[in-house]
Amino acid sequence: MAKIYIRFELIGSGNLDYRNIVSARLVKDRYTPYSELRASVVLNNSINLNNIRRVALYIDSRRMHYGPADYIRTRVRGGKTVLELISRGITLMLGQNEPEPGVWSKVSLTDIMKSYSPSSEITYESGTDTVNYVNIKEKSTLWEAIGVYAVKAYGRRAYIRGDRQVNVSLSILSVNIGTQRIIEYGKQLHVVNLGRIAGTLFMLMAVRKYRNIGGAVVGALTTCGVLLCTPSLARNTLLLATSGLICGAFLQFGSLVIVLVFLAVSLVSLVAMGVNGDTFSMFADLLIGSVLFIALPVPVIKRVAKKVVGVKNSVDLVGQTTSSKLSMASRTLGGIRGQLTMVTAAIDKRSKEATLSKRVRSVVCTDCDMYSVCSKRCVQLDDSFSKLESIVCTYNNLSLDDVEKHLGGCVRKSLLCKSFNELYTDFVTERADSMRVREMREFLSEQLSSMEDILSDLSFRAGQVRSVDPQLSARVREHFSNLGYPNVKACVYIDENLCQRVDVFITAQFRGDLVRLTATLSEMIDYDLDMPVIVKVDNITRMSFAEIPKFTVDIKSFSASSSGEYSGDSFEVFDSSVNEKYIVLSDGMGTGKRARLDSLFSVSLVTRLIRSGMSMQTAHRLINSMLRVKGWEESFATLDIMRLELNGGTVQFLKSGAAQSFLFRDGGLKAIGGQAFPAGILAECTPDVSELKLFDGDVLLMTSDGVEDATAREILRCNGMNAQEIVTALGAKALAQRTGGRRDDITIIAAKIFLRDENEK
Repeated sequence: MAKIYIRFELIGSGNLDYRNIVSARLVKDRYTPYSELRASVVLNNSINLNNIRRVALYIDSRRMHYGPADYIRTRVRGGKTVLELISRGITLMLGQNEPEPGVWSKVSLTDIMKSYSPSSEITYESGTDTVNYVNIKEKSTLWEAIGVYAVKAYGRRAYIRGDRQVNVSLSILSVNIGTQRIIEYGKQLHVVNLGRIAGTLFMLMAVRKYRNIGGAVVGALTTCGVLLCTPSLARNTLLLATSGLICGAFLQFGSLVIVLVFLAVSLVSLVAMGVNGDTFSMFADLLIGSVLFIALPVPVIKRVAKKVVGVKNSVDLVGQTTSSKLSMASRTLGGIRGQLTMVTAAIDKRSKEATLSKRVRSVVCTDCDMYSVCSKRCVQLDDSFSKLESIVCTYNNLSLDDVEKHLGGCVRKSLLCKSFNELYTDFVTERADSMRVREMREFLSEQLSSMEDILSDLSFRAGQVRSVDPQLSARVREHFSNLGYPNVKACVYIDENLCQRVDVFITAQFRGDLVRLTATLSEMIDYDLDMPVIVKVDNITRMSFAEIPKFTVDIKSFSASSSGEYSGDSFEVFDSSVNEKYIVLSDGMGTGKRARLDSLFSVSLVTRLIRSGMSMQTAHRLINSMLRVKGWEESFATLDIMRLELNGGTVQFLKSGAAQSFLFRDGGLKAIGGQAFPAGILAECTPDVSELKLFDGDVLLMTSDGVEDATAREILRCNGMNAQEIVTALGAKALAQRTGGRRDDITIIAAKIFLRDENEK
C-alpha cells in the first residue's frame, strides 16, 4: 500500500513530515497551470504556522504537489489538534504573471521562461525547437504565451509534467497526459459529526413546526449536505428523511414521544442497513441531537430560528416592502426620464427641419410668379440657398453681390437679400433660446437619472437586510437612552454576507468611551464587534458596528508634486463601515492649483456620497454631472476608486480615465485598467468596473498617471516587503525616471491584505 504524507518546508529550520492525515484532496490539470491541495493532518508536535514556507504532498517517494500555504488554521477535534490547509501549486503563477506585450522573433521555450518566469522553482523542458516569432498580446498571461509557442512549434498544447515542470513536446518518455487527475484520501477521526447533530436538531425542530413534511424535507437536505461534504458517511444518514416522516405523525403526544419514536425508528433502520464502522457514531450523533432538542426550551429555539437565513419576521417583511417601494419609485423616475428623452428628440428633429433657407423661401418665393419655373430646378435651387445660408451664418451678413453670384436669375434679389439678413437675426435668437432649453432638458434628465440611481441604491441596501432582531434592537436603544442620548434609532440585523451588524443614529455627537461601548454591545448581542465607523451630518450621527472582519489591510501612500507647491493628485482613504474600506484617487486636468481644485472637489464629494450610503457608480455619475456644470471653461478629473470588502475578501475597482492598477500575488502580476473617459467630459460617461477575490498576502497598487507602467511593475521586485517599503521603493524609482522626461504629479498607494488570525478576534 502506498504511503502518503505531507511535508512542511519551514523558514530556516528544515522540514516536518506528517503521516497522520485525516483527509487530502489534490486537483491537478495538466493543460492549465492549476494545482490545489486541501488537507487536514493531526499535529503531534508544536509548530509555528508563520514559519511554514511551502507545502508538499508525497505518495511514497513521488512528490505530487508543491506550493505556498495560502490558508492554515488549527482546530481541536476529538481531543486532537488538527491542522487544516489550502495550498496552490507554484505553477499557478504562470497564469497570473503578465509578460510585456510585443512580437518576439526566434523564440524557444527557454527564451520565454528565462525572460518572464515568475519563480526559479518552476522548471521547464530544455532543447526545444525555435519558432520564427511569438506574438504576445496585451493582458495575456505567461501560460498563454507558452501555449502559442507550443502550437507553433509542435502543433499541440503545453502541459505540466509532475508538480512544476513545463513541457511542450512528447520527447520525454512515459508521459501520461490526462485531462484531469484527482487524488483523494481520508480517514475518520473518532469524533462526533457536528453536521449530523445539527441536522438532527433542526429536523426535530421542523417536525414540531411543520409536522412530518418538515421532518422529511429537513432530513433529506441534511443527507444531501453530508453526501456533498463526506460521501463515506452518507449511507447511514439516508435514514433521517424516513425517521423524520414517521415521527411527525406522533406530534400530538409531545416532544418526548417524538424523540423516542425517532430514536427507535433510526435504530431499526441502522440495523437493517447493516452494522458498519459508522453505525455507532451515527447513533451517537442522533442521540446527542435528540438530547439537545429536549434540553433546549422553546423560546431559545425560536430565538435561534430568527438567526437562520430564510426565516422572516415582521420587521423583515417591512424591510422588503420598503425596498420594493423604493424600487418602484426608481423605475417611475426612469420612465419619466425616458419620456423626456423622447420629447427632446422630437423637438430637436423639428428644430433641425426649420432651417433659415426654408423660412426665407416661404417669405420670398411662395407668391413669386417665377416660383413654378424655379421649382423645376429643385436641386440647383436647394444648393444655391444652402450656399447663401452658409455665407450669412459665417459673415453675419448677405450682400446683393452674393445673391447675384449664386442666384443670378432671381427676380427678387433685393427682397431675398433683405429677408436673409432680417430673418437671420431672429433665427440666431431662436436657436440660442432653443439651445438653452435643450441644455435645461438635458440637465433635468441627468438629475432624474441621478435620483433614479440614488433610489435604486437605497432599495438595494434595504433589501440586503436578511433578518432583524427587534429585542436586541430595543436593548441597544435602551442602553443609549440610559447614557443620556434621547430619540435614539437602533437596529441589530444580519446583512447579506451573514455578518452581524448594529446601526445606531443619535441626534448629538457621541462623547463617551468608544472602547467600553463596543465591549458592552459585543456582550449584549454575543458577537465580537469591531470599533464603530462614525459619520456625522449636521446634527445626526451614525455609528455603525459590525463583526470583526476576516481580513485586515495595511495601506500606505507616497506623493510628490511636479511643481513643489500644488499637486494635481488628491486621494482619500476612509471606512464606509467596519467591513468596507475605500481608497479614492483623482488626478485633475494638468498641474498646479487648478488641477488641485478639480481633484480635491472630486475626492471630497465622492467620499461624502459613499459614506452617506451611495454606491461607487452613483457617486461617479453625480461627480460627472457636477464637473460639467461647475462653470469653468474646461473641467475634468480622473476618478479611481477601490472598494475593499474585508469580510467576504473581495475588491472592486471603478476607473474613469485613471491609470492602471496592479494586483501582486505569489510572484505574479495582474493589471487592472480600462478605457473610460475622465469625469466631466461627456454627459454619458460609463466607468469601467471590475471585481476580484482577495487572498492572504495580496498587494494592491494604485497609481496616478505620473507613474509609468514600467515603474509600477517594479512591484515584482518587492516580494516580502511591507506596504510602506513598497511605496517608498516605487516612489524613489518614479522620481528618478521623472528627472529627464516630462514632469507630472506622482501618487502611489499600496494596500497589503492579511488574513486575520481567529485567535485575535
